[in-house]
Parts: sequence; structure tokens; C-alpha cells
Amino acid sequence: MRTRVRDIPGKLAQLATALGAVRGNVVGIDVHGCDLEHVHDDLFVDVPETVDADRLAQVLAATGGSDDAAGAEPVRLRRARVQELVDGPGQALTLAAWLVEDPAALPGLLCRLVGADSAELCGQPPPDSPHLLAVGWPGRSGFVVVRREWAPFTWVERARVDRLAAVAAALARRQADAGDRVVLADGSRLRIRLGGPEDAWHVADLLARCSRSSREARFVADEGERLPVRWLDRLAAPPEGFSLLAFAESGNLVGMAQCLPQDPAGDRPGGAHEVGLLVEDGWQRRGIGTLLVRGLARRALADGVTELVAVSTAAHVGTERLFARAGLPVLTRYADGVWEARARLRADAREEPVSAADLHSAVLRGEAAVRAWARSTAR
Repeated sequence: MRTRVRDIPGKLAQLATALGAVRGNVVGIDVHGCDLEHVHDDLFVDVPETVDADRLAQVLAATGGSDDAAGAEPVRLRRARVQELVDGPGQALTLAAWLVEDPAALPGLLCRLVGADSAELCGQPPPDSPHLLAVGWPGRSGFVVVRREWAPFTWVERARVDRLAAVAAALARRQADAGDRVVLADGSRLRIRLGGPEDAWHVADLLARCSRSSREARFVADEGERLPVRWLDRLAAPPEGFSLLAFAESGNLVGMAQCLPQDPAGDRPGGAHEVGLLVEDGWQRRGIGTLLVRGLARRALADGVTELVAVSTAAHVGTERLFARAGLPVLTRYADGVWEARARLRADAREEPVSAADLHSAVLRGEAAVRAWARSTAR
């Protein structure tokens, strides 16, 4: 049963005493913050068969538990399930352990966490409702919507749902970060993994082996300058976003891809991220770019990213085909000599049009494209 009571000393004792008068035994309790003066008390009560729900509601109301202030709420009751008669931290740890074993069980585990009636998947979050909870499913497209009719969700329960979803997100990120060993169609073996600061020298070696045209396709400009160390570090392990690196059996880095937020200073996590891709000339047209983009999409989705965006000059228009080969729905726009390809990862991606000025600035923005081979601002 759930009742709203004043948050004052002795109030819980009054509830327990009133329930004891009808031979009700409190076997579990969970207190949820409500406002500055009230709390929600969730009580698990063992009562005789002769005491029905109406009688219990009258007993609690008589104590002033739910009807002692403006904005009174009714006492809410339902029959408890045996699985719920455990301590809260123990249940949360058990559910988290089950989630590690089976990440696909997230909807059902969310239901058990908050005693919900059902959970379903949907492409877009429903309108806000006290009886609905919607969280993004990490690593997958769409949302898990949890429903409960007998009582609205409290902010404490919403926080619990968010924490279990955060565990799912951590699992999805770990899976995305794990080094994938793949075999190309020609039999070549690669290892694809997340980049780190220690990989800066691998990046420098790859750039030195790439032709000028390949570097121009990646960085828009190439003046043949040696890349500053701080930019090598940003390519290997961006301070915001991430990099995926593809290594051949020889140990050489033969391809790399970056996923960088278009608005690094934005307050909203996720959002649209810009993609940068470079593959060594001798390894091009062998599927490495497709593998890297797929890996970017998998990890980006786990991080809550809504869109992947790639911009290029009119001379390099293969991004649309690359996204399509990676299995991503893509929308391409052309303006002012610049191609932009957008791949939706989540249903809540923004749909506003992009102006020619926006596209032009996206190409020239140093943080997203790193502008590795353009003239440095220091000079």
C-alpha cells in the first residue's frame, strides 16, 4: 500500500499502530520523498483474509496519513508479489546481476524494479504521464516504456529506473569498446578497438603513409605540414567523443574513425556527432570503412547519440554509400559545394533544415574535422 503522510516524527508509528489494531503486520517499508512536508510510504503488510482493501484504506485514512493537507491523495493498494518481499538494495543488486547475464532482459527487469504492470518497446517516447516511465534502450534504437496503473511513479522510482538503464548503457559501451577481430573478404585479418592516448604515434605513422588525396578527403585541406602532437592525441583519443582504430596483423594502423560532438559545449548529452574516416590507400575498397562506421554507430547508440553526420566537398561524395553499406538510414543534402550525409540512430533525432552557411561552417570547424593539415592558428 502507498500513502502520503506528513514528514514528522511519530507519523510512521501511528500507521503501524493503526494497522496492528486490525492484526496487520508491516513486513516491509520503502520511503519516497514527495515534497518539503510529505513523503510517500510504501508498506508491505500481512493481514488476515477477513480484512479487505477498503478496510485497510479506512484504517490508514483515519490516522490522517493521506487526508491531512491540501492536495490529498487516496490510499493506493494492490496485492503484493512474493518476489517483492526482499530488501531494496538486495533486489537492485540481483536485477543488476541478471542484466549483466542477459542485457536483452532490460524491459522485464525494469518492471520488477518498480513493480510495474508491463513494459513495451516504442520508436518514440510517449507524452509525459505519472503512470509511464520511458528510458532509451542502450545499444538499441527505441525506448522502453514502463506502465503502472495502481500508483503513479515517484521521482525516487524514476531515479532507480535511470540507474538500472545506466548499468545497461555501461554494458553496451563495454561491448562496443571490446576489440573486435574481423576477417576481410580477401582473408586479411584486422583488430578494431577503441583508441587511447598511447596510440598517437600509430596515428602519426598512418598519416605519413597516406597519400595527400586521402588526407584531403578526411581533413578537407592538406598543406603538407607535420601534425602537432596535441592534434595526434585528439585523433587517437578525443577529449569529447571517441576513436576506433583498425590494426592489421603486422601491427600497423591501417584505418581510423572519429565520432565527435557537433556541439561540444552543449548541455544535452548525445545529440548529433560528426564522423571522420581515414583508411590507408593500399587498404581502401576492402570494407574497412564500413566496419569502422558500423562500430562507430554501435558505440554512439550506446552513448545516446541521435545522429551521425559526415560532411565533405563536392569531390568526395561517397559518404552516402558508406553509410548505406553500414546499414544506416541516410539522408543527403548538398549546398554551397558541400555534401552532408545524416544517419539517424534514434527516433528523437532533430529534423530542422540545415542552411548552406551551417554546412560551410561544419566543414571549416577545426574541432570536428580537427583541421589536421590546415595552417595552425599559432602561425
